[in-house]
Amino acid sequence: LPAAMRHGCPALRELRAGGNALQDVGDIFVVSPDSNGRRHGWSSSFVTLDLGGNQLSALRIGGLDALDSLTIAANRLGGLDLCGCRFPRLSVVLAGDNQIREVPPELLPEGAPVLNTLDFQNNSLTTVPPELGLSSSLERIALIGNPIRSIRPELLRGGAMALKKFLRSRIPGLEEQHGAEAAQDDLAIDLRTARATGQLALEGRGLTELPDLPETLSKLCVASNSLRSPALLDALGLSHGHEASAART
Repeated sequence: LPAAMRHGCPALRELRAGGNALQDVGDIFVVSPDSNGRRHGWSSSFVTLDLGGNQLSALRIGGLDALDSLTIAANRLGGLDLCGCRFPRLSVVLAGDNQIREVPPELLPEGAPVLNTLDFQNNSLTTVPPELGLSSSLERIALIGNPIRSIRPELLRGGAMALKKFLRSRIPGLEEQHGAEAAQDDLAIDLRTARATGQLALEGRGLTELPDLPETLSKLCVASNSLRSPALLDALGLSHGHEASAART
């Protein structure tokens, strides 16, 4: 591909160059602001790039903020260099039938937040980043035909939801974090309800301390927790001095 194409066609939206004999495209698809901070037209215009079925052994892409669809299947790629860039509109990546050894970190949710389809089947992947399971937009993941030993074949052949759930389970502390957040959400709902009803039931929550209680509370159930006297008295607005006085009495 002629390097001059980037300057001669600054409003290009689609390039479909699949099924050729391209071996090297250099850095033609890496765009960045000029010395005056002006962005290249491709940053906002380039939507579709199809280089499938060529003979590329390396590929660098960066700065194409509007890119929606990337097809690089059936080349000779050992990797895909996305230059540390975000791709806020990228929804489809078809990269099967190469020798790619890892999923680029730029394709994780932080870098590609609307990614819907990720096809890396028949490559050389040995691992899959667990953070891929955090994507809420990813609905199709194709990874069969890779030497991945840490994921059961039936999971790789199954649907995206089951695979994402497995990947999330491989993130240390994530389940505990989500459980704690869910417990906090439940407690907040209970407190709002208690302000209206005057009743609060917190049995069996494993609590070591109580939240600020509504002044309108008339009934409180906190059985089967891990509360100690100071925590309970503090929540009820009773000082430790009051506790000592009550004990002497």
